[in-house]
Amino acid sequence: MDRETKFSEIKRAYKLQESELLGEGKNLFWNTEKGIFGTSSMDSVFALFKEIKLDGYKRFLDLGCGDGRVALIASLFTETVGIEYDEKLVKTAEKIKDRLGLTCEFVVGDYMEHDISQYDIVFINPDKGFLWGLDNKLSAELRGELYVYNEVFAPAALKKGKKFWYGGAMPIVKYTNE
Repeated sequence: MDRETKFSEIKRAYKLQESELLGEGKNLFWNTEKGIFGTSSMDSVFALFKEIKLDGYKRFLDLGCGDGRVALIASLFTETVGIEYDEKLVKTAEKIKDRLGLTCEFVVGDYMEHDISQYDIVFINPDKGFLWGLDNKLSAELRGELYVYNEVFAPAALKKGKKFWYGGAMPIVKYTNE
């Protein structure tokens, strides 16, 4: 099955999950023990991954992967790991991964304790500033590129690169240690 078809299946699975949540009177974002869960635009992320030729990277890491949508899209291109503190969100990601027959590793844990130096591309949709320790971690461990899904929270210690817009209200910004 081609990448576009698999992406459509991922989108359909998450749209169904969103409909179920809304049908139960729940929101599509909420507080977790470590922060706020919110989603990224699947279309924007897929467009970014095609534009940057994600299939040319070796290992992708999604920091705070939430329900796994970005990690599963990335898995269509390269080896992917998503790390998330909230076990319930990881269970959702695993369920969709298994149902669609995708290959992606999900880790329940705190990404502040995870070594990111083994990845050549890292993604985050931050819900707070980088000054609470992530800036130092990225400065010390980032070996490749970081893509940040928004401009509200940005790493101060990294070099800002290209800004990507895909028709939405939220840019995706590239950062490096160089």
